[in-house]
Amino acid sequence: MIGEDEGREDSSVWEAGHELRGAAAGDRRCGVTRRKVDTMSAFPESPSLDGWDMADASQVPWVPWGEGGKARAKILAQADGYTVALIEAESGYRGNPHEHAHAEFSYLLEGVIKNQGRVMESGDAYAASAGSVHSDFEVQAPATYLTIFRL
Repeated sequence: MIGEDEGREDSSVWEAGHELRGAAAGDRRCGVTRRKVDTMSAFPESPSLDGWDMADASQVPWVPWGEGGKARAKILAQADGYTVALIEAESGYRGNPHEHAHAEFSYLLEGVIKNQGRVMESGDAYAASAGSVHSDFEVQAPATYLTIFRL
């Protein structure tokens, strides 16, 4: 239970795991198991930043995004060919049609967009699989969205 060990000053945390119960897991009920992990031995005192790209978004400059001057982006982080970008776009901005060579993920923080024929509003998200075609993307009300993609 969350908070069960709150206030303890030791170096342990509870780690949750899942197990299948029943005869040879034929019964598909899933249970949760917990085990205590000593964080002092499991994790170094000073975590390594090797392989990490972190940014303070307030310090990342805006760059033009797409065509037509109606959108801008902050490239927040990159790793293994993937990019995390924060986009601000004005009404009327349209994305160019393209095929996704890799998966693309997007979360709409605010605004309204039409994506693949569907109207999306704040709090909506999509994931496009590799090989999918993105042929319809238009901002209908000023929008801010976070997208993760690989070129």
